Amino acid sequence: MTQAPASSALDVFVLHSLNEIGAPHVLVGGFAATLYGSNRATHDVDIVVSLREKHIQSLAHQFPPPRYYADLQQMRNSIARGLLLNIIDGDAGQKVDLLPVTVDPVYRQAFRRRVRVTIDDPNGQPMEIWVGRPDDVIIGKLKAWHDGNLQRHEYDIEAMLLLIYSGQDRQVAAWYHERRVDRQARALGGRVLQLSQQLKRVAHERAGP
Repeated sequence: MTQAPASSALDVFVLHSLNEIGAPHVLVGGFAATLYGSNRATHDVDIVVSLREKHIQSLAHQFPPPRYYADLQQMRNSIARGLLLNIIDGDAGQKVDLLPVTVDPVYRQAFRRRVRVTIDDPNGQPMEIWVGRPDDVIIGKLKAWHDGNLQRHEYDIEAMLLLIYSGQDRQVAAWYHERRVDRQARALGGRVLQLSQQLKRVAHERAGP
């Protein structure tokens, strides 16, 4: 399994807190891509969550003002309405996005198929987290590209495919299901399917025979 350090102290604090309070979650987005081969520096930390009232209260308690913004009522409202919520470290200028699992079917799939991996925290200590499988991370990236056409998603997908096709990490390759990616790419439309096929060709060429 490819290991990568968390990108900020807040990331680690939030992931540790979710583990500690027993809140179901899964890491997706740019930081998840770094676990599967992307070396792009990113502050894109997206965590899909399934929070109950007890979890919301615990998070508000663990991230108190004035340093942190984790407003209890705002979190309740966001979860009830299926809207993104943030935990913000005002002193460090860092932010983590929490995405209710009800927001998108893509998140529900990633949540259902998540895997447990070990990463290194900023102090070099091992830490277990839940992360989306590589195909779910790629599907999320294709959807984000469809919505915003940002080049960083192309970079992350190609880097992930290169790791998978090269066979450098057998565990990551075993977790990957290309047919799921192909089906989702087709469902997102011709432009996304064309991009997906192009990135697959490039990654295959770079990986070699």
